Amino acid sequence: MKAFDNDAYQYLMDIPLYTWSTHAFYTNHRSSHITNNVCESFNAWIDNLRKMASYNVGPRIATEINKTIENAIYCKVKSAGEHRYEVYDSFIRFLVNLALHTCECKAWQISGLPCKHGVTAIIYIRKKVENYCDTYYNKDKYIIAYSRLHSPFLDLDTLDDTDVLLPTLRRFSGRPRKSRIRKKDEDAPSNARKISTVRCSNCKDLGHNRKGCQRAPEVSVSASQTSVIKQTQQHASAQAKAKSQQVKQIKRFRFI
Repeated sequence: MKAFDNDAYQYLMDIPLYTWSTHAFYTNHRSSHITNNVCESFNAWIDNLRKMASYNVGPRIATEINKTIENAIYCKVKSAGEHRYEVYDSFIRFLVNLALHTCECKAWQISGLPCKHGVTAIIYIRKKVENYCDTYYNKDKYIIAYSRLHSPFLDLDTLDDTDVLLPTLRRFSGRPRKSRIRKKDEDAPSNARKISTVRCSNCKDLGHNRKGCQRAPEVSVSASQTSVIKQTQQHASAQAKAKSQQVKQIKRFRFI
């Protein structure tokens, strides 16, 4: 302190050492608890600064980092040497390179933010995750982007009226899709319609009704019933032949 600021050193040396220096405290108190108002004064002095974020990235990116850290608690890591680490996510192994900011899952390279495998390796070496984010997300880039004056847009009421044509309607084959494609780990919507299946009243299985049941009991037919069925079929075929001949005669008469 004397080499850094001699005035501050002289200020402290004018104060009795037993009031502020640990090595000069009285030894008969038998208590390690020390209370002073210096910390309270310091906290009151930086009250506005304490509410400010301490991240080097924006608040949205900081939220994403915290979520990734929560998802990384179930991963295990092993050092592979030269900034390389083997991260085990369940039964799958991923190779992470902290020097190149890469992971075999490719999520780090695509988004520029460390994936949960990379976060596991970063926490393993006790480093800050935000320091391994792409420079695109840093506050310096944000300040540079908005350092110049941006011209405001014109009011819509001041623009000239123009006729805007509708885009050409193009219909694709098949029924149009109403619901979007969801991720594998995304829950189904709360208003999703439940799929109903047919249950057989005979065998109580799903997928068919009583008429298509293969376990339906066989019905025995007597000889008299068999003869009646044959006579009915012959009568129906005879009527069909007579009707076809009548139609042919009508066509011939019209032709003549």
